[in-house]
Amino acid sequence: EEDRRQGSLPGSPTESPVQIRRSNSDTKNSDTKNGKKRIPVGLSEVAPSQLARHLHCVDFDLMAKVELHEYFTYFCRKKDPKYHLLTQHLDNWIHHWNSVSAWVISEILKDDTPRARANKIERLIDIAKHLKQLFSFNTLYAFVTGFNHSSVSRLKKTWDHVKSSSQTSLNDLEELMSNLENFGAYRKHLGKVSITVCKIPLLSLILRDIEFLNVNSPKLKNGLWNFGKLRLIKNKISDMEKIQND
Repeated sequence: EEDRRQGSLPGSPTESPVQIRRSNSDTKNSDTKNGKKRIPVGLSEVAPSQLARHLHCVDFDLMAKVELHEYFTYFCRKKDPKYHLLTQHLDNWIHHWNSVSAWVISEILKDDTPRARANKIERLIDIAKHLKQLFSFNTLYAFVTGFNHSSVSRLKKTWDHVKSSSQTSLNDLEELMSNLENFGAYRKHLGKVSITVCKIPLLSLILRDIEFLNVNSPKLKNGLWNFGKLRLIKNKISDMEKIQND
């Protein structure tokens, strides 16, 4: 038996980011309006394609709520006393990404046997494949990050039980979302996606690109605004505006 304690997530299991409404006949002691409440959904209860579509819709909704100024404010106005109010929607999107990645890890670790954990990994890989088909790259990266967390990657006996076809699929997804050559494979793939397609780009890379432009663009010695730098940042943010409005 594998030791899951070392490197496992602290605290209680992470709450599922996938929730639905159920009636009182399915739940006990419900005190919500209309006799329904939101409860977590298990991986085995819904098809991988439906889970992927739900995650995609939630992520898109969070992305659509982000106001364009928040991308710039995130780096350039951290000393502002109202900083967290100015980046509220962006912070929510970042928090959701972290919760999805933690959920993937928690779902795998909460099973007791290598076989059970392998089955869970295979199902999560199926969801990740559907996320790729939906062009939901941000959530896909959360899944890949979860698979590569030390608490999961070190489970050798578990991975020995994972089907070779699933491992091949995961390798393909890892190559797509690899950070090699500044996420070169992902950038190339994203560039081939039609502008009319509903897609969700990789948030962490967007923020990193904006930070790079903000930090590395030279400041003018005479104290004047560097409009070249601002134009580059504006163009990057405009790319997000086009995606949000598609």
